[in-house]
Amino acid sequence: FGIVALEAMAAKTPVVVSDTGGLGEIVEHGVDGLKSYTGSADSLAENIITVLADQALAETLRVRGYDKAKNKYSWFTVAGETLAVYKSVIQLSRRADREANVTTASAQASALLQKMKNLVRTPVYADGSSERRD
Repeated sequence: FGIVALEAMAAKTPVVVSDTGGLGEIVEHGVDGLKSYTGSADSLAENIITVLADQALAETLRVRGYDKAKNKYSWFTVAGETLAVYKSVIQLSRRADREANVTTASAQASALLQKMKNLVRTPVYADGSSERRD
């Protein structure tokens, strides 16, 4: 997870990261930070120099990065998203339980229907027995 990038954004600092792992997932290149090619010191240096040389870009990255950290990754937002995931899992679990219960009930109903069919095929006489007595 790109916690270092988020901490920098929350501190209102323009962010330059290597495009790898969580860092690459957090930063949108040219929007709220700059991404460098993984393993390339030249790419990293070029992006740092770009931010230092272009104050308007640095300010844009700073403001957008801060907004992203505050709005998309705040504890309140993350907790709400986590709660939504838990609720979804609970709903899916309940639906699966209902489907399992329907399947079980259907099997039980089929077995009962078969027993009833067997009873209909077996004659029952006035004395309650299934054997004929003449």
